[in-house]
Amino acid sequence: MSHQWVRLPSRVHNQNQEAPSERRLAGLYASAQDSIARRQWENALACLEQITLVQPNYQDTAALTRQVWHEARLSQAYVQGVECLDKGDLEGALSYLSWVVNQSPDYPDARAQLRQAQQQVRLIELYRQGLNHYSQGRWNEAIDTFWAVTAVEPGYRHAAAMLADSRQRQKLAEMHAAGLARMQEKNWKAAAELFRQIQVLSPGYGQADALLRKAERMQSLQSLYERGRQLYEAGDWLQAIDLLEQVVLADETYLDAAELLRNAVHEKQLLYLSRDAEKAFKAGQWAEAAEQYQTIVSMRPDYPQAQARLIEAQRRHQLQQTFVEGVKALQNKRWLDAIVHFEEVLALDPAHHKAQVLLEQASLQMKLEDLYKQAQLSLRDKRWAEAEESLQRIETLQEGYRDVPRLLERVRLQNQLGSLYVKGQQAWAVGRRTEALAAFEQIMDLDPDYQDVASQLRKARAIAR
Repeated sequence: MSHQWVRLPSRVHNQNQEAPSERRLAGLYASAQDSIARRQWENALACLEQITLVQPNYQDTAALTRQVWHEARLSQAYVQGVECLDKGDLEGALSYLSWVVNQSPDYPDARAQLRQAQQQVRLIELYRQGLNHYSQGRWNEAIDTFWAVTAVEPGYRHAAAMLADSRQRQKLAEMHAAGLARMQEKNWKAAAELFRQIQVLSPGYGQADALLRKAERMQSLQSLYERGRQLYEAGDWLQAIDLLEQVVLADETYLDAAELLRNAVHEKQLLYLSRDAEKAFKAGQWAEAAEQYQTIVSMRPDYPQAQARLIEAQRRHQLQQTFVEGVKALQNKRWLDAIVHFEEVLALDPAHHKAQVLLEQASLQMKLEDLYKQAQLSLRDKRWAEAEESLQRIETLQEGYRDVPRLLERVRLQNQLGSLYVKGQQAWAVGRRTEALAAFEQIMDLDPDYQDVASQLRKARAIAR
């Protein structure tokens, strides 16, 4: 938060009045000193400003003015910080009060106010953490957090009530777990007593009522259930499913048989999917492997190696598709598209040798095509030297590219003709008729239609006779 300071008002002066006497200045200076001692910054500034208007260098007026302005800003920031704290604007309070403490560590009450703001921020954070733990059913963490809040400020919001409720819920959870444990131990009497206590404390809590009825009336499925559970825990999903289905058919609410059955069916599906996915992965069938691992992860995000395999299969599938698209673009002479695809492949797999080779090939072809276009433009505009340079670079990069050899021969001929023409013109101009005639005749041998060389040659021959 930026600090926006408001300039303290100064007193209005009558500019038509005569300048104060030395005694008046001394009086103003004394008043300023007194106002400073009383921390009345507005009055002090008013006196100092009157002195400055008349005699800017009077004693240490300039230094005092800077000091008073600094103190005024500190005072204003402190007041605004306290106001923000009172209004619950903790961000503003921290900003203003931190500035005051940084500027003046011993500023009266600033550190205490800052600590109070920091404490309120900490309490808010702790309370939010407690609510988060509470909503997630993490009772130990919720209890510790709400206790920490009440230890600092006993009446803070609903912390005390949340603490008591968290303790109650923790107790219920522990009792419920103990009841389930007694049922797993086949100690039906102890289990029933625990669930009765739960019902008294919190009627309808969880499955206490149903479990109470089970504990009171059901023992006949014990052997079948235990064998099914043992097979489940051993990971023998097929036999566990067979036995647990019998339990659920007899009583679908028996302990956690239905849940175990669902989990066993789920695990069997995951096992088969995992085998198929691994087979596809090892065969390099990336799309199929990615699809199967995606199914596994959607069923259970923490399934062993599934996330890593999914990411790798997706990466390889993307790499494969991108490489194929790059090859297609290369075959269709879409060099830029090919470059983009091969660079994406190398970003996914820097060691992909084929992509590197094809990237270099596409880059070369794109460069050759650009050079060829430049050469064509130079040829069109009869800029023979530029055309020759572009064509020579093409020939250096790839010998025999398109009709470059023919164009290069044409350009070189044009350069030779141009040179001969200039030579002939220069020789003619200085009276070297024989040299000019030889140059024009050489041009005629190479290109009879070159510019006006035929006319120049006739003129040169006529004069030579």
